[in-house]
Amino acid sequence: MNMNNSWFKFIDNNVVIRNKQFKFNNKLVNKVRVMVCISGRGSNFKALIDSHIKEIQIVSCITNNQDAKGLYYALSSAIPICVLNKNDNKINDAQFIEYIKIHNPKIIVLAGFMSIISKRVLDFLNDNNIKIINIHPSLLPKYKGLNTHKRFLLSNDEYHGCTVHYVTNELDSGEIIEQSKILLNNKNNLDEDSLSNIILNLEHKLLSKVVRNIAVDILKEDVLL
Repeated sequence: MNMNNSWFKFIDNNVVIRNKQFKFNNKLVNKVRVMVCISGRGSNFKALIDSHIKEIQIVSCITNNQDAKGLYYALSSAIPICVLNKNDNKINDAQFIEYIKIHNPKIIVLAGFMSIISKRVLDFLNDNNIKIINIHPSLLPKYKGLNTHKRFLLSNDEYHGCTVHYVTNELDSGEIIEQSKILLNNKNNLDEDSLSNIILNLEHKLLSKVVRNIAVDILKEDVLL
């Protein structure tokens, strides 16, 4: 998917995609605004869309990869897309913060987003009481970073799974919110692809559950204010 300047653009508080204009709704009633960040196939993004969580509205899809396959899920659901510029694999912080200001989320979900979130962005989120979470395919603190399934298969561990955690400027090290695990004591019949599919099913369910729980808590806080 090649997204050049003619493919979409911002006009005031609207986004124009292939000459079709969408109006951002910054006053959703009884809905928590959620921004999802992806870099690839976007299966967790699709799972969030398909879960139809009544407490949330996905207001934007952010990507650092204009060819990410997951962008099709945004298009098919009329979710505005924002493409971040990269320099040496580092995203443009000012641009990211501007998109956050435009879409005004209360929760940002990193769902296969292959960029480190900088201290500058994290400080902005903290100052504005915006929660940012990540889904990671291992039982943290084990197997931070990449190649988690390969490392599990080479280990003596019997349990594998996934983790949703708050994001800090240290890789995969934020406070753990919740985990989902599965017993896999016979690894002889597993390869990385089959293991990835098993864990992806856990990820889809866990991420939707955690996002809903956080949204419910936010709505409760809003009622008390």
